[in-house]
Amino acid sequence: ASSSIMAEQVFTRVTNKEQLLALANVLTGDFPHSVTIYNCLIFHVQDWLSCMNFFTLDDPSHSHAVIMQMINLPSFVFVYCRESEVNSLIQAIKKTNQLMKQEDLIYTVPHYLEEPLQMLAQEMEICVNTNIVHRFIYQPHLDTDPLRCGPGFRVCRLGKAGLQQLLLKSTFLNNKIPEESMLRLTENVPAVGVYLDPSVTKEVFLDIQNLPYAGDNEIPVSWISPTVYGTLGMLGTEKDFRRLGHATLVTRVAARLFANKGCIPLCHIVKNNTASKEMFKKMTEWQLIRSEISLTSAETKKNIN
Repeated sequence: ASSSIMAEQVFTRVTNKEQLLALANVLTGDFPHSVTIYNCLIFHVQDWLSCMNFFTLDDPSHSHAVIMQMINLPSFVFVYCRESEVNSLIQAIKKTNQLMKQEDLIYTVPHYLEEPLQMLAQEMEICVNTNIVHRFIYQPHLDTDPLRCGPGFRVCRLGKAGLQQLLLKSTFLNNKIPEESMLRLTENVPAVGVYLDPSVTKEVFLDIQNLPYAGDNEIPVSWISPTVYGTLGMLGTEKDFRRLGHATLVTRVAARLFANKGCIPLCHIVKNNTASKEMFKKMTEWQLIRSEISLTSAETKKNIN
């Protein structure tokens, strides 16, 4: 599918690090709408990932219209542009022809692109469903309380078994995210878990700069990770350990570590995930911003989270 974009010579593929960084710098002026793609660009500039292709309508040094497409799953696409560029971007997508005609299509776009893309899909006789994705963005200046873990537990970076569990439990993309991509990413942007540890007999203040790895065979009771598409996600807690504050704790730890890498912590919460939405609303350092829209082909049944 990426070749279909290039064949029409409508979009410019951005390949070298200098261009990727220039594009990221341009997108800083469009926060918060452009944060997801910005983070992914930083992941690729730093060589933490290499699983996405990036395309722009114009020269990367001044383009505000960007398509991000997963290499091994080309139907998974993020589209961004400013409101003033909607018409130009829609016309370009229309010219590429095949970009909308993919099985299991997942398009994630700013809210103002929903209607134009719906109209384009209708024109192309493609049936799509619309899902609202709530976006919470981290405000580091509001995150001032010390991080503490209670007795009986410890907080660690995920070891191999923890990372495998996270991918196994995640319903996102039906586990089509390559494990090697996640290993590479989390070596640089930590995935975090809470682990059972009876040897911890009192509350501990966390030093996130020296957070140890869990053992390769240890399984966490709560976990969160950076995602290959530029957010924090795949948050989960084992049933017997819910409502104990573990999910809040791993999210706070992971957000600080994510921000320390020069990225902007952001979480996508699907509309029907009430528990996660309520948790984020209770954390004062997370701000609910205008929702993104996920457009999926009618037969695609995915849990975007």
